[in-house]
Amino acid sequence: MPLIDTYAELGWWAIQSREGDEIAVVEKFAERYNIATICVASAEAMRGDLSLGNKKVAELLAQGEKFRGYVVVNPNHLEASAEEMKRYLTRGNFLGIVLPPPSLAHPFNSWRTIELIKMARRYDCPFVAFVETSYDAQSLVALIKSFPGIKFIMVPTQGSDWWAALKIVEDVTNISLVVSGLLTERGIVEQAISLLGERRVLWASAMTKVHPTRSLGMIQEAELTDRQRSMMVETNAKQWLSL
Repeated sequence: MPLIDTYAELGWWAIQSREGDEIAVVEKFAERYNIATICVASAEAMRGDLSLGNKKVAELLAQGEKFRGYVVVNPNHLEASAEEMKRYLTRGNFLGIVLPPPSLAHPFNSWRTIELIKMARRYDCPFVAFVETSYDAQSLVALIKSFPGIKFIMVPTQGSDWWAALKIVEDVTNISLVVSGLLTERGIVEQAISLLGERRVLWASAMTKVHPTRSLGMIQEAELTDRQRSMMVETNAKQWLSL
């Protein structure tokens, strides 16, 4: 079964052990684990350099058909974010927008983030939002009440209150949830599908921050039907990301 990787990152983080050329590493993993499409965002852009980071993603997309891109924006830099969206979201190989984790920017319900969402409405694409705490999930739900037509793809991170975050977004149908290598809790795949339903749960490797086998093993060992597993690693991504 060909996999769709909902979220990966281009660019090593400083705390990470570097294994060589990052693109070569990603392509090696894609071939080894049958990942047909990799949706990438720039770690460099999330650290603050929007222009350079998003440009590197655009250059990568021009090289390989297996890659699709996210534009990273930042509520700290509204004008620059507007320019980045205008530059890239009119291109067919960019499919969405990534908000930095709240710890690197602002809460999801801050006035700056709200202004950013207003700017992005014209592009009709989903947002990727990192949830580090249950408070972040609450802020995301508050934000979505003002923008009910926009899809949000929630990426919980290690250390987040997983079950609390799930319960907070349970009834918000335009939020899907990504199970990735950023999580380590036992049983999270089954919990997510049980609470949110099989159509709102997606898979992501979160490479190169973590090794893809971390999340692939979670899916392989989870007690799922073949249909649920297929929807999680392929079908749902096509729907939520318009692939």
